[in-house]
Formats: sequence, C-alpha cells, structure tokens
Amino acid sequence: MSRHRRRQGVFIISVLFIAVLVTMFVGAAFQLAPGALRRNVNESELALAHRAARSGIAYALARIKADPQWRGNDNGTVVNEPDLIVVEKDGNVIGLLKQGGLAAQFRIRFNYQDGPGGGDGLADPTGLEIQVPLVSFNNLLGNSAKPVPKADGSGFSVPATPVTHTTLQPHTVYLVCEGRCGDWLRNASDTNPNPAEPTFGSVTRARIETAYKVTNLGQPVTAAVAASASSFITQIGPDVIGENNSLILDSSVSSVMGRLRSRDDMTVQGGDTDNLTAPQSGERRVRATKTFSGAASTTVTAQTELESDGLYSIQWSDVHQAAPGPSNQIQAGVYTVWQDGTLHYYDMDLASYRTHITANPNDAGVVPAPLPSTVSYSVTGPSTPGMQAEFTISGDTAVNTSVGAHKDLVIIPKKGAEAGEGAPGGGTVAESSVFSGMTTSQGGGQPVNWDGSKFEYNSGMSTFLDLVAQQYNPVYPSDWNLGSSTTMANLGSSTLTIERPSSNQSNTASKIDTLLMGHVMNYINANPTDPAVLAALAELSVTIGGGGELSEVPLPDTTVPQNLLMKFDPAGSSSAALSGAGNVTLGARVEGEGGSITAQGDINMVGLGVALAASTNPKEGVSLYSQGDILISTYDKLADAYHDVALKGVAYCWGDFKALLGKGSLGDGTKWGRLNLTGALVAYGKDPSDTVNPATLGHVDIKARSAELKFDSSYLLSIMSAMPGGVELGRVWWMQQ
Repeated sequence: MSRHRRRQGVFIISVLFIAVLVTMFVGAAFQLAPGALRRNVNESELALAHRAARSGIAYALARIKADPQWRGNDNGTVVNEPDLIVVEKDGNVIGLLKQGGLAAQFRIRFNYQDGPGGGDGLADPTGLEIQVPLVSFNNLLGNSAKPVPKADGSGFSVPATPVTHTTLQPHTVYLVCEGRCGDWLRNASDTNPNPAEPTFGSVTRARIETAYKVTNLGQPVTAAVAASASSFITQIGPDVIGENNSLILDSSVSSVMGRLRSRDDMTVQGGDTDNLTAPQSGERRVRATKTFSGAASTTVTAQTELESDGLYSIQWSDVHQAAPGPSNQIQAGVYTVWQDGTLHYYDMDLASYRTHITANPNDAGVVPAPLPSTVSYSVTGPSTPGMQAEFTISGDTAVNTSVGAHKDLVIIPKKGAEAGEGAPGGGTVAESSVFSGMTTSQGGGQPVNWDGSKFEYNSGMSTFLDLVAQQYNPVYPSDWNLGSSTTMANLGSSTLTIERPSSNQSNTASKIDTLLMGHVMNYINANPTDPAVLAALAELSVTIGGGGELSEVPLPDTTVPQNLLMKFDPAGSSSAALSGAGNVTLGARVEGEGGSITAQGDINMVGLGVALAASTNPKEGVSLYSQGDILISTYDKLADAYHDVALKGVAYCWGDFKALLGKGSLGDGTKWGRLNLTGALVAYGKDPSDTVNPATLGHVDIKARSAELKFDSSYLLSIMSAMPGGVELGRVWWMQQ
C-alpha cells in the first residue's frame, strides 16, 4: 500500500474517533440539560419566593406605620391592581404578585386559628387559613414584654396553653412572612387568593422572620437620652478605684447616639479625669450663648443646641390616665406601714400627718386601710428588721379626691422617709449648694479656686455677708483687704472682692471656709424663714432642703423604705397607671413593667432600696409624668449612705428633676449610689401646651457615684394614650430562609 493511502486511512480513523467523542458529548449534554435547566428554574423560583416574602414585609410595615394597631384585620381586598392583589381577613394576609407569566404569593398570619373566643380575639379566617407553625405579633402599643406563641396545636392552631416561640419587647412588632411560587398560582385571584397546593408539582417556599421597634417619638426633635429647658448639673462622687466614675451616654439603637441636651449651662463635676464619656459615640449640646463645664472624653463630641430645636412635647391630654371607676379609686391621704406589718390610713396630707403622728404616736388611724381592687397589700416576715411589705398595682388606679380637702397620695413607713441633703421642703440647706452658688473670677465655683490674687462672690453672696455681719460682726485679719473696712459691715449688695493676703497664703482657704462659710451656714440654718435669707438663696439659685416633709419624724418604729415594695404588675390588664390630682409620694422601693405614675403635682420617690440595683431584674422602674417636680432619692439614714437605682422608663416633668444618690459631705465614693436609666429624661420646664411663654423651670440636678443614661425612645411611648403619627421603625433583627 502506498504511503498516500496509508495517510488517508489514518485520517478517516481519526475523524471517526472524533465523531464518536462528539456524539458522546452531545448525548451527555442532552442527558444533563434537563437537570441544569431544572436547577436554573429552581434558583429562579427561590429568588422569586424570597422577593415575594420581602414584598410582604414591606407591605406590613407600610400598613403598621399607617395604623400602629394593624394586624391584618382590615377585612376585604385592600389592593387590587393588575400586578398586585392583597386580601386581608381576620388577621391573615394573602398577597399575589404577577408579572408576565410569573406568579408568586406572600402570606402573613396573625390569627391563632383557635376558634371563636380564642387567645387572639379574632374569628377564624374561614377559607384563608395559613398552615404554618409561626404567627406574627404586634406589640407596638404594648407597655410590657409579651410572649409570642407557637402554632403547634391541631391543624397548626395555637393551643390554649401554648409554647412560647419568643418574647417580644414593648413597642415592637414581630413579623413572619412566607413567600411561595409555582404554576398553580397563575389562576389565583382576589376571590381565590389562597388556592390549595397541587398534589403533584413543585412548590418553592421562602420565609422571613424579623422584628421592628419604634425608634422615634414621631416629632421633629433631635433625640436625646436627657434634655433640660434650664441648667443641667451632674455631680459625680469621689473616685472609686476600678470603676468608671462619670456621666455615661449610651443608646439602645445604633442609629441614635447617646445625646445630652441643655438649653442653658451644662456642668459635669467630680469623678474621673474624663467625667463625661460614651462607650461608642456620644454628644453634648448647649446653646451658643451658654457654657459647658466638664471633661468630656474623645468619644463625646460637642454640638450647638439650636434655638429652633425643641424638646419632646408630651402634653397632659396625650398621657394615659387612670379613668376613675367604681372599683379602682384609692382615697387621697397618707398610708403608713408599721413595724408589725399593719397598714394604716390617715385622712390628711403629709404635713398634717407629720404633726399629728408626732403628737399622737399611738393613733392607729383607719385599720385596715381602705384599698381598691386594683391595689393589693401583703406582708412576708412581719418580724423586724426583716419585715417586707408589698403593694401591688394590677390595673389603672386613680386617686379619689372627693373626700377631704387634700389631693395628695402618700405611701410611707410610719415615721416617714428620709430624702436627705438637697431634697425640697426642709429647713436646712447644704453647704455644698451655697458653695456652688458662688463665682470666682476664675469661674471655678469653689472657695479654694484663686485667679492668683483674689476671690470674687456674686451679689447674692454679698447679701449673705451683710446678714452675717449684722448678727456676728466678725473681724478678719488686717491682711484681708475688704476695701474700706476690715469687717463685713456696710458691704452693700455689689460684688464682693477679697484680695489674697501677702502672708499666710497656705492656710487662707481654711480661714475662709471656717470663718466666712461657717458664719454663713450658721445664719442660714438659724433663720430658715427670714425673707432676706430666702431672697439671697434664690439669687444664688440654691433651694432650701434636706428635711421637712421628706424626712423622718422621731418615732421608735423601725420600718424604713427598704422594707416596702411598690410593684406595678399589669399582667392581667392592659395597663397599670397610678394617676393623682396632687402630689404622689412613695417612700418605698418601686418596680414594674408597663406601669406609670402621673401626677398633677410633684412625684417624690424616696428611699429606693437595693432591689432596684439588681441589673438582672428586667422589671425595674416605671414611667413618670409630673406637672410639677420629680425627686428620686436613695438616702439610707441609718447607714448614712445611698443605694443604687436602675430605672427602665421615662421621667418627664413640667418642673425640675432631681436624682439624689450622694452628697458632698460623703468623702467615701462607695457610699454614693449609681444611677442607671434606660429610656429618657425630659425636664420640659413648663406646660408643653403653652406655646407662648418661655420655660422658667426645667433644671436637672443629678448627684451619683456614676450615672449611665441609655436612650430608648420606646419608653416615651409607654406613657402615651395613643401612638403619635410620624413614627419610625428600626429593624431589630432579620432571619431569612
């Protein structure tokens, strides 16, 4: 065979071999193509199901913003467009999405499907049942945490005693949305939005679980954990090694920083080198014409408080009040607990009670004390000093003022509750308060601060020195240059300047403390009602306090506020608000979840005990709304120390806010109490409905070992009778399957 023929044979064999390979590959491709095509279809269908589920979540959020109580119960066809149909019925929501030849569906279930009279208060959605094990839950208007049940009963119903799937916090909505797609949905319509799944054929599913929480109050206001219409003063106690002794700003949501706002001066004194801090980012604001005095860390920035930026305006008419009824009214007056655990009632105000019980220590008043059905009283361990008594407010309770001339409600130990130094209404004044009312040319506010040559005191202090001179006529050393005289006589009301002497410089400060301030304090305490004293104190912005009504009377009874617990427990009702037409004074520990105290006078919470210091207790604190002042004091007279307070709620007042968890005379920082507030503090300074007159009050005064303020606007909503418009929802968590 020729070489040419051999080459042709090899070529033909090669071509045949390649043809066989191509045939094999083509055959394999034909075998694999349906699987690959099916995978592509499945991925497309899964993506479509996910898009449907996300569309359902978006629909639900839009409906909730329009109606915070929405839960799929707007019965009927809500949307009927060519590419979108949404039907709601008795808590179940079905949405159909169609485009071209594609069809998908989202389903949201609020209904328990547990028959009439079930736990959801809804009729069963006949024809629109959704057979899934999880139900959505709307707690936006709820003031307490609520359990979300699992639908693991017969036919995917929620049983009478359900298993808890998750616990939903106040002002939060939990949404579960299922997305489905498949050919069988192409014929679905508004009259048949939920056709049965096919016996044969594919159904592609996706599910989203998510929770959203209210992040604003629905007002165009710069959010802040604490805001004051007047001065904001924080005194941090002496350093305690190993602790963060500072004012700490924080927030429960990452989108809002911990912020402090004052429309007047802001002062943070004492504590660590950096006494205003933030774990992540914080901010402090004062007006351009006002000053900040403190040592902020690098995580706290400074911004200007704008004249146009208001404070949260929550009017009295917007606040949830206890409506008086036949069984929920507690009589105005004084309720006292004696050391044997008995509860006594006196038809009088606090001042009258103090005078009466001092003169008549054995008068038992009315026993048993009258209580409405919404307030219960119980005692455990009546032997002192371990006696523990508990008041439980289980529903809205109104103070009845129809009997007697007084309006106040007072619940205290027999001998009262000691608020300690700085509390209003007493006959003494704290020396540290008078010191802080002074000003030196250096602006330090303490008598040991020099500018290198002299002290300067404002005219209010000069007035005091005049008064002191008239009574004591003290003579000071000749090297104290007081102008034309070496005595305090005839100093007038102008600013007083005391020149620094040329000799004995080392002990000058102690001389001033002893001679000058000693005489001033003696005069004030000896003449607490002297109009000149009151006028001079007012000029120094100093309040007489430290005793009076908010102090103990000398009785042998051993009961103290730490023995009493005031518990707000609205578990069996929608809310537990205690509403008074006058002052509300509680000499007890206070805790609750979803409770609130509203008063047309002052709110005084005196003697809060160590139970409120347990950070693991989720039920600490209640929301407070006062048309007057709010005072929180944790003074323990027996120990001469202060307890910690952890409050979860809001403090809102038309007047001033005081949190007294320490005092200047306690040099031991461990005897000061810590303040932890989660929620918000607003000292509005006037009636929020007054849009004309400027605020004249709204001071904030905090004394604490440390003060951690954590913003959570949802607590502001807990005292309101209805959700305001313009609320924003922030996603808490998201899970997609």
